[in-house]
Amino acid sequence: MKKLQKYIKLLSLGSVVVLATTTISCSINNSNTKNNLVIPTTNKKPNKPNNNLSPNSESDKNKNNNSSPKNEDFQPSNNDSNQGSSHSNSDNINNNSSSSEIIDHSDNNTNDNPTYFSSISRLNHNLTELENKYIDFENKNFQPIDTNENQIKEIILNSQLPTNFYSHPKYKLEQTHIILDEFQNKEVKLKLIDVDSKSEISNDDIKWYQKISYPQDKVLDTKESQENGTFILSDNGTIKWKDTKSTNEEFGPEEKSARLWASYKGYLYSAIVTVYSSQKSKVLNNENEAKKMAKEIVKKNEWSKLPTLEKLTKAYEWMTKEVKYDHDTTTGSILKNQNAYSALVDRYTVCTGYAKGLKLLLEELGIPCRFIEGYSERESRLTKHAWNLVQLDNEWYHVDATSDRVENKQVKTDFKFFLNTNKDFAEYDNFVRNFSNPGSSLRNLKLKNFVETEDDVLALIDNNWDPNKKQINKLNLITNGKNFITVSNAFDKRGLIVKDNGSKINQVIGPNKDVSYTFNNQNSNQVTSVKITKIQKDDKNNTIQIDFDKNVPDLKIGNFNIKNALIKKVENKNNSYILYLDHFSSFGKVNIELESIKRKDYKFELNGNNIVEFNIEKQEKPNISIQALDSKNIKINNQQSNLEYNFNNTSWQDVPKDFIIKNATVGSLYVRYKETATKPSSDIQVIEISKSSEIDNLVKLVNNNMLIGLDYSMEYKKEEDSSWTSVNKTVLKDLKSGTYWIRTKAFGSTLASDISKVEIK
Repeated sequence: MKKLQKYIKLLSLGSVVVLATTTISCSINNSNTKNNLVIPTTNKKPNKPNNNLSPNSESDKNKNNNSSPKNEDFQPSNNDSNQGSSHSNSDNINNNSSSSEIIDHSDNNTNDNPTYFSSISRLNHNLTELENKYIDFENKNFQPIDTNENQIKEIILNSQLPTNFYSHPKYKLEQTHIILDEFQNKEVKLKLIDVDSKSEISNDDIKWYQKISYPQDKVLDTKESQENGTFILSDNGTIKWKDTKSTNEEFGPEEKSARLWASYKGYLYSAIVTVYSSQKSKVLNNENEAKKMAKEIVKKNEWSKLPTLEKLTKAYEWMTKEVKYDHDTTTGSILKNQNAYSALVDRYTVCTGYAKGLKLLLEELGIPCRFIEGYSERESRLTKHAWNLVQLDNEWYHVDATSDRVENKQVKTDFKFFLNTNKDFAEYDNFVRNFSNPGSSLRNLKLKNFVETEDDVLALIDNNWDPNKKQINKLNLITNGKNFITVSNAFDKRGLIVKDNGSKINQVIGPNKDVSYTFNNQNSNQVTSVKITKIQKDDKNNTIQIDFDKNVPDLKIGNFNIKNALIKKVENKNNSYILYLDHFSSFGKVNIELESIKRKDYKFELNGNNIVEFNIEKQEKPNISIQALDSKNIKINNQQSNLEYNFNNTSWQDVPKDFIIKNATVGSLYVRYKETATKPSSDIQVIEISKSSEIDNLVKLVNNNMLIGLDYSMEYKKEEDSSWTSVNKTVLKDLKSGTYWIRTKAFGSTLASDISKVEIK
């Protein structure tokens, strides 16, 4: 089971919001029984504002307004009832510099209050004559040290000193951590590099070794059998992958590691080689193939040219149509459909594959996305399930391509589970609901009859009212099961009375109900005719101003019907309304068409000039570089205005005026140009932030006053000092007494390591 859990962890790509338990199956109920819903059977409005109407709440004392739907026979809205499924869920580069320098870092305050210290251990060891020679020679111009092969093997096998103690800083291996796998990185040629000239040292002067610990501690050279080696080592410095299992094992460990050594003129240079098993290699190769396929799908469909909301819609729709659900969980590996590969390459998967596949597509499109899993009733009963969170307008929404999949006789995506909020899940659905910036404004955007507020209901009534017949006979809406009081209030405001037995639930979508109403005939009020005298645009604010021949009070967003953009807000000024537009359907020239304006008891006459053209400019994607300053702060080198950033798909923040981002976090730094009054935010530049490893396992204190194992990538200072000093020797001795802090320096996009400290007496 532990091995299974490890593989499932491997299958997860990117940031995950997850329950503590590992998700293995996403079963779908075969039962044809009705949901045990508590829905109102009354056709009267209750006296008290109680949204949780009980089935027995009917009373002759209530007002005659039948907004609460009758509990008719119906089938749940889940996808097919005959379903079953299953699912789950670099190396540091030395910053070489031979000159000593005082570095004034921004986190150099004496009261820095680091959150973590490690301690450099003391090594009780009497240095030999040869070891003292290394100390003497390493801090001078390069001179060969006379050693024989037996001495070299003895050092590799038994030395207690740091691995870099025997290295001269003039040279280094091109890589210090190599990962081999069966598919992507099966063979690597190692090189010893002159640090100053960057030239490769001839392999004729280098001998290569690997140290193994099984079946016994031993140093293998290239002439010996590699049968027990962790990898295959050639005399030209090439290392090749071999499986982690031995000849008598069916399965080996997921990975093995061994240290490789290069001997050059008496000095030793080492690297760690990690070898992945055949199984783990396949998992990682599938991940890589899935990423390639995501790029191919995005490129083929030209989605990158679209604005963000259109990108999301197209990718989501593609997943629901092109990927089929795997109902057969009885054959093959349980892990076969737990990954993005099964969705994007095989096109045959379960909920975990849908969620991971969509995540890859959205990451390729630059849309912040998270993988989330929990327990949900969406597949007919409370079971393990996986879906996504996506970020739009700095708000997070749920999208569930699995539950919206197109199958059987469907021909199009229903978008019932697109841009959901926590309110669109049942109360007993169990997942992490507490996250920053939950969405609201775009909730259930594609469900045209979805209503949440009273204004939503009023607008829906207005849009369905027939100005010629002066009636609205029927209305279909989708709302939360606790929201019928709001619906009733809106009906009252528009003078609508539901017929006896005139409400019916057609479908259940989680906690939401698709309800149809039939109304009594309404009294014929005078219809006010309104002419639109002028429609004009404001390119500076992406707005449309609509002028009427008379004042029309209290029009809302939902009263205006336009094509090719969304309305963010409306403002009323005298006889005019200003529409603020957002989420245009494309970049470049976009025709915004005013299709209609609807309001009960009003009839609006368009003047024929109901199309305005906007030119929506796409901002360039940032192309910045950064410099890590210390363990906490990074600086943006390209000092460009109007930038915002976040770490690891959190909330967006403005880049400070000094371009120094504080409290940097390991992972992904996202940077983009902010939205302006006329331009959507740009595509996102992603920069990976890493952190140097601590040096406590490398640096040792010998004889209470000598630090060994240092290299030029490090820096040190006394605890009370304000500035750090770059290390320019491999050994520091005769230090004054006190507490010293040592760390690996920041460089590029790599933060300085946590601090290790040592007491010099």
